Amino acid sequence: MAELMEFLDRHAPHCGPLTVGLVGLGKTNLALLSALRGRKDTRTVLRASERPDADLPCDESYFGCDCYKNIHEDILFLSPTVHREHPELVRAARRGTLLTSDTEVYFEGGREGSHVVTGSDGKSSTTYIASLLLSEEGRRVYPAGNYGRPFCTLPVGATAVAELSSFNLNYFYPRANSSVITNISENHLNWHTDMAEYIEAKARAVIGAERAALPADCEISRSLLPRLCGFTLFSSRSDERELLSLGAAHTAVLRGDTVYLDGLPILDTRYMRRSLYYDKINMTAALALTLGEVTAEGAHSAAAEYGGLPHRAELVRMHRGVEFINSSIDTTPSRTAATLEALGRGVHIILGGRGKGLSPSPLFKPLSTYAKSLSLYGEAGEELYPVLLPLGIPTALYRGFDEAVEAASEPAAAGDTVLLSPAATAYGEFRDFTERGERFRTLVKKL
Repeated sequence: MAELMEFLDRHAPHCGPLTVGLVGLGKTNLALLSALRGRKDTRTVLRASERPDADLPCDESYFGCDCYKNIHEDILFLSPTVHREHPELVRAARRGTLLTSDTEVYFEGGREGSHVVTGSDGKSSTTYIASLLLSEEGRRVYPAGNYGRPFCTLPVGATAVAELSSFNLNYFYPRANSSVITNISENHLNWHTDMAEYIEAKARAVIGAERAALPADCEISRSLLPRLCGFTLFSSRSDERELLSLGAAHTAVLRGDTVYLDGLPILDTRYMRRSLYYDKINMTAALALTLGEVTAEGAHSAAAEYGGLPHRAELVRMHRGVEFINSSIDTTPSRTAATLEALGRGVHIILGGRGKGLSPSPLFKPLSTYAKSLSLYGEAGEELYPVLLPLGIPTALYRGFDEAVEAASEPAAAGDTVLLSPAATAYGEFRDFTERGERFRTLVKKL
């Protein structure tokens, strides 16, 4: 909060009130609005593509097709998914309006002790695990950004393990103490110009960091190595010697049930409350990010506490011998494929929502191996139906999410698993993957 107020003071006009606009009404901008409420000589302007359900305190508001009308603010705080290439925003910047975000204000000038997590999969879990690891060492650290608290709400003196998406990173380089890329695969190609722009956004996380950690098992991530020095590589497939041959200064290796840092064991993953394969990978990434800051004792304490996050391969209920698992966070084909491989058993799966313009090919092999039935819904379901039908798995397309869940549950017998792992966003029927996951919980508990 103090950093935000100092930032606003630096940019306040010499005379007259400071006018601050908020474009988009996600959790971050709502937190900013609350912070600005008690600030004297500051006018607030709300701008969003949709009108909020409740009235919010502000001096002006522009919603719907008027969202970018009459931009006159001194500063515009933009939600991550707002394209700054919008013509009205470009014109406003030329007139002198500062385009920024809560994230950029936090990292302005560098953040001593802060950590950044980005990647296509596993960001939130790695962020949470890293915050647990550092908290076990007595650090005042909080998960923040996409997962966790808005930066403007962090207590004075606290630092962040910040989850940043490619949307955040498209416009700045975070100067963090250490950063990790969990992996890079096709994602958000309906927002980015192309895959090259998406990769470059991810690269910004590690280029601006004092210490960088990258996955040696990811070919795209390895392509960034010539642009870095003094980096850490983590892997579940290569040994320390192979990673050192790639130029790594430090290594984190998952071998069997043990994570090794620079060749020395630090964690037996059997102590983890939940230890699916990708839980172990996320733990290895978090230990690579915090290398040199975490003891073996702290790592084991954090591992015993971590039981997974909501909507990420979350066991909702056992009902008549059927296991119902909510992995609503799986908004890409590659993420659904990873969940299927991690569970490693037959499932009746629910797929659909709204796609991101990604290839469905990562789904083919794991669905052929593990899917007993496919229940599809939404725009993505319509797109997937003709593509997945040749796999020879019982497949049906339904009008809505509720029908798809009910249909997936009907053939399930004792010993089976019903899995929500949609391979698409929740948009259309729901605000986000959280609301979709909560709806799945509700439906399952009514069975």
